Amino acid sequence: MAAVIAEGPIGFWPEHTRNMWGNQIWFDLLLSFGVAWTLIVPRARALNMRPAVWLIAIIMSGSIGLLAVFSRVLFLEKKSKSREVV
Repeated sequence: MAAVIAEGPIGFWPEHTRNMWGNQIWFDLLLSFGVAWTLIVPRARALNMRPAVWLIAIIMSGSIGLLAVFSRVLFLEKKSKSREVV
């Protein structure tokens, strides 16, 4: 959050367009996000989570938000399995 406050909401852009390495990192981030999001969304919907709300968190915080979504999915899956056993 400090980076967004200091550099602005699109402060990442110059870093990703400065050279070919920055461009490569940008595409790696986009591809890994796309794969993770594609795998998480069906599981989240099955648990009655609202993916759009979580997408906003991911856009605002990057991979921290993605990890939060994934941890929430794992938590809810474990919780629902423990209810089935009882």
